[in-house]
Amino acid sequence: VPVAEPHKPRMVALDLRTGRKRWEALLSDQKNSDVYGSPVVWRGRVFMGTSAEYGELNDPKVDTRGTVVALGAKRGRMLWQTITVPDGHDGGAVWTTPAVDTKTGRVYVGTGNAYHDPAADTTDAVLALDARTGRIVAKHQATPDDTWNGSEAAGTDYDFGASPNLIEDAMGRKLVGMGQKSGTYWAWDRSTLDVAWQATV
Repeated sequence: VPVAEPHKPRMVALDLRTGRKRWEALLSDQKNSDVYGSPVVWRGRVFMGTSAEYGELNDPKVDTRGTVVALGAKRGRMLWQTITVPDGHDGGAVWTTPAVDTKTGRVYVGTGNAYHDPAADTTDAVLALDARTGRIVAKHQATPDDTWNGSEAAGTDYDFGASPNLIEDAMGRKLVGMGQKSGTYWAWDRSTLDVAWQATV
């Protein structure tokens, strides 16, 4: 269960029979960090993204960077943490539930806008990560230069606020699809993240 307390979001594992807490793990210690989506579990690992809704709306100086983490399902030990934007950038929140391709061992997430200029090329983007290491192996940015926070509404705020979907087209191509706050649904090739198609809904 994710606990979205600002500044110290965490994951709590509960015993299904008794409700007793088995473990608790801090996901991020960044100021304003929180969680908004749900975790996904695969091969003994719990994958979860972090965001910064409280900071984005309430702190003009918010500089939180989105993350994706993998925890050990048995004890909650942090196995890896990947920050979605490089040093010197902020934003890239991961709002939603990751999707895991169990054939390739890739974890797919969508990211949000930057909070201040310059916006990294991993904001408003889809990212593919190696489930074992957390390394970003592919990316595609849908909206460049989108800078927005609650006190400086300069950009379009075109986050990927919907969870990724693992789909196939009529020819059997394996795709990852995701809806963006622009009103566009995107579909990418799962291997390269090249755009297969997009549709304004």
